[in-house]
Amino acid sequence: MNADTKIKELERELTEVKNDLDFRRGLFELQEYQFNKVRDELAEARKQRNTLAEALKSLCKAIISDEPQDITDLLKPAIAAQKGGNDE
Repeated sequence: MNADTKIKELERELTEVKNDLDFRRGLFELQEYQFNKVRDELAEARKQRNTLAEALKSLCKAIISDEPQDITDLLKPAIAAQKGGNDE
């Protein structure tokens, strides 16, 4: 194998390695994006769960208390959490 042939082969291999690296970088960026999206969705789901738990706790306290109460205000945070919004 002469020098020119060897150089062309090495250049072809280098191009192949660069293309593979570009593909892997793109794949990493996609996976990182997907990971961040799922992490954000998980954080939102935890927030909604905590809001629902607090609303349920308040509702249970209202039900077992001796004082009659309007539970409408107690249900607003739970309803808003189910809709993915805030409790206003």
